[in-house]
Amino acid sequence: MAINYSNKLARMLRIMTVVQAGRPCTPDSLAAEFGVARRTVYRDLRTLREIGVPIEYCPETTMYLLRQEYLLPPVNLELAEALSIAVLARQLDADDGARIPFLDSARAALDKLLAKLPLRMREELGVAQDGGAFTIRLGPVAPGGGFESIFDALRHARARGVVVSCRYEKAGGAADGGDEEFDFEPYAMVFNVRTWYAIGRHLGRDALRTLRVDRFIRAVPTHRPYTIPADFRLSDYFGNAWRMIPGDRDYDVAIHFTTQFAETVAATQWHHTQEQEWHPDGSVSLRFTVSGLDEIVWWILGYGPAACVHQPPELVDRIRSLASETAARYAC
Repeated sequence: MAINYSNKLARMLRIMTVVQAGRPCTPDSLAAEFGVARRTVYRDLRTLREIGVPIEYCPETTMYLLRQEYLLPPVNLELAEALSIAVLARQLDADDGARIPFLDSARAALDKLLAKLPLRMREELGVAQDGGAFTIRLGPVAPGGGFESIFDALRHARARGVVVSCRYEKAGGAADGGDEEFDFEPYAMVFNVRTWYAIGRHLGRDALRTLRVDRFIRAVPTHRPYTIPADFRLSDYFGNAWRMIPGDRDYDVAIHFTTQFAETVAATQWHHTQEQEWHPDGSVSLRFTVSGLDEIVWWILGYGPAACVHQPPELVDRIRSLASETAARYAC
């Protein structure tokens, strides 16, 4: 059921949740979210401060912050709610090579949560997890060890709105010119499939870039402020990128998959522009509109001879060239 934010208590609780979660929020964004006037938001914030909630305004980031030592009161969870949190935190933090980095805090929070649950709920949760009734399996991810400090530096710099002085390992390492030093304005942190990425403005190139967190050698916040453009949206930045790195232009891609792989490949929504056409022999053609070809080319090669690119010509040429190089490496 939708929450009626004309109710002052519901609105103030939501403001506390939004601010404590670290979401960027201003009086205007809060007013728009709740469908009220900005002066109403100001009154709610004043009321929260009067009852002891330490919400502070940061002029550098033009955002509201909640002091880290302040905690929301405990909430009552139903079994299904507690089970979902426990399964997600435990399974994603499993020590089987599929661990998503930076989940230590979530694991600690889960331990506190479980300690407060009634015995019956703890027993049911234990049986469900230990018995393997609920399991989440992920692909291998980049190890988190050693990069937490980099992640935290970027995260705090983004919250404070200050430039980061960076040293970054370029793809290809020394063969591609070694490390790169530059200043960086972090706009967002995104975990995608296997690792964390920082999205922001690379001041050395004066352009937005997607950078892997595990390639940062150094990330030191400075005292120089910056402002994220008001019209910046991750969805606009990614556009039609296949995964994380948008290219300079869009391409209409058409790929034919043999009958052997048709049902498997068509059962997954690989891209938001995906369309499919089935053929009488049971094969299928998938079509996408993709920004850049650097990412999708490797996905296609993973299907080997089961995939054949029909368009665009630039992608056909790249696949043909890489397939020929691969075949040459196996020539006797």
